[in-house]
Amino acid sequence: MGGYNTLIEAISLNKSIVVYNKHFMSGNEEQSIRLKLFEKHGLLVSISNSDINEGKLITKVMDSLEKNKKNKSLLINLNGAIETTKILKNIIAKNQYISIKTIVININKLINNISKCY
Repeated sequence: MGGYNTLIEAISLNKSIVVYNKHFMSGNEEQSIRLKLFEKHGLLVSISNSDINEGKLITKVMDSLEKNKKNKSLLINLNGAIETTKILKNIIAKNQYISIKTIVININKLINNISKCY
């Protein structure tokens, strides 16, 4: 399946990833969104019920191994809290008398810029 911790650990170790995209009765949009984004960026190959047969499954596993070869140089910064702290310190340092409203506006701009990457 596509739990956040499992995917991040596998990516940080540069492992090939094949993920079963299970559909839950109550829905699991977060997991589905994550799988789509990661697959879009070539970080994993997802499979569904229709892929659970010998021919398709072998193809998906081979696709994952091939993508992993291509992504050897892929660098993902997994230090989100540290990087966010640096950015906020930089914003505050530039504006000693900055208001909370301005900080929130800058954080929103940062989030919008990050989301454009996906």
